[in-house]
Amino acid sequence: VYTSDMKGAGTDANVKLVLYGREGKSDDIVLKSDKKAFEAGSCDEFKENIPYVGLPVKLRVQHDSKGSFAPWHLDRVG
Repeated sequence: VYTSDMKGAGTDANVKLVLYGREGKSDDIVLKSDKKAFEAGSCDEFKENIPYVGLPVKLRVQHDSKGSFAPWHLDRVG
């Protein structure tokens, strides 16, 4: 997960995603890290066990707007 390097791009909010596929969708997957994640200009890796959903067709990424620095500028997921 790449956070852009714009000023103020990072977040303290809780980030989650849902993977949609041709055969279903995952539950909410909360992205947790042992380190400070989602800082401006950073790339954070997560390993998650996601149930089979078939060929992926969509990915929803969102956060809960909590924390004193909630806004976030996601660059990309790769």
